[in-house]
Amino acid sequence: MFRNRIWNVIRTACRMHRRTVAVHIRRYSPVGLGLLTTALCEEDEKRKRSYNTWDDISLDRLEHEFLIRQATTINVNAATQLLTVTLVAIQDTSERLREALSKEICLVKQALEWG
Repeated sequence: MFRNRIWNVIRTACRMHRRTVAVHIRRYSPVGLGLLTTALCEEDEKRKRSYNTWDDISLDRLEHEFLIRQATTINVNAATQLLTVTLVAIQDTSERLREALSKEICLVKQALEWG
């Protein structure tokens, strides 16, 4: 049901004038979909002639399994980025700790020599 509704919105958006697309899309779908369809509707004339309808796009791209795979990929990328940032922060902190401990060891040695 959701797939068919989005499909109909996209088809209708392609047939309308580009200024009215955003208004009609926002009634039925998120803003991001309006930007996507507006960008696809403003292609040059050669492309419009070779790609007349949205029927050429397969419906498999809008099914649940594809959307789940896409969401999983995005989550894995976010987790990888988080782990990378955490690793860099740990390395930076360990270098600063090593420098601070080296200075403290030098101060303790000087205190033992003088004192």
